Amino acid sequence: MKSQLSFVIKPIILIATIILIIVLVFALYGSEVKEKEREKSLDLVAIATNTLLILANSEDCLAFHLEETQGAYANIVSIDKIIEFSKNYKDIEPECARSFDFGWRASIEELDLNGNVVKNWSFGAREFSQDRKEEINFWMPVAIRYSSKDVRPGRMRIQIVYGELENIAGIFDRVCKMKKDTKVKVSIENDLKINGNEICIKNKCRKLYCNVEGRNEIKRGEYILNIGYLAPNKLIIGI
Repeated sequence: MKSQLSFVIKPIILIATIILIIVLVFALYGSEVKEKEREKSLDLVAIATNTLLILANSEDCLAFHLEETQGAYANIVSIDKIIEFSKNYKDIEPECARSFDFGWRASIEELDLNGNVVKNWSFGAREFSQDRKEEINFWMPVAIRYSSKDVRPGRMRIQIVYGELENIAGIFDRVCKMKKDTKVKVSIENDLKINGNEICIKNKCRKLYCNVEGRNEIKRGEYILNIGYLAPNKLIIGI
C-alpha cells in the first residue's frame, strides 16, 4: 500500500515542483520587466525636464538674450523667438533641443492673472508612432518677455514619445547632423516608406533634416543600413 501511495505521490510532487519553478521564473521575469519599465519612465521624466530647460534657457532656443549682460535670464523666453519657432519648426523639432532617441512636441501658453490660457504657440513633431512604446507629458512655468516693461506669465508643455518612427528618424537625423557616413544594424517591425525628407510608418509621418535617396521603401525585417552623407543635406541609403 505504501509503495502504491509513493508511486502516486512522487509524480504529483514533481509536477507541483515544476509548476512552482515556472511561477517563480515568471515572477522574477515580471519584476525585471517592471523594473525596466520604471527605469524607462524615469528616463523619460529626466529627458522631458532637460528638454524643457534647454528650450527655456538656451539662447540657441527660446531664452531671451540681454545685451547689457551678454547673458540670459532663467526661464524667461522671448516672444520673438516663440513666434519664429512656431513658424520655422511647425512639424519638426529644432536642432537646439533635438533628441535622436525620442520625438517631441512643445507648446507655450500665455496665461492671464487667473491662470487662464489667452494665447498658445506650438512647434516640434506633428505626428508620432501609431504604436507608441513610451510616452510622457510634462510642463513647467515660464515668463514670456514682450519688452523690458512687459513680461507675462506662461507655461511650457512638452509631449515626448518613443516608438519605431522616432527611432528610425533619429538614426537618419543623427547622420545628417554629424555629416558622417554610418553603417547601422536595425530591426524594422513595420514597413517604412520614404519620400524626400519624410518617413512614414502606418500613415504616421515625420520630417527629417536631410532628404533621403536610394530607397523609397524598406520592408520589415533586420538590415544593416549603409547611410551615406552628401552635402549639404542629402542621405543615400543602401542595404
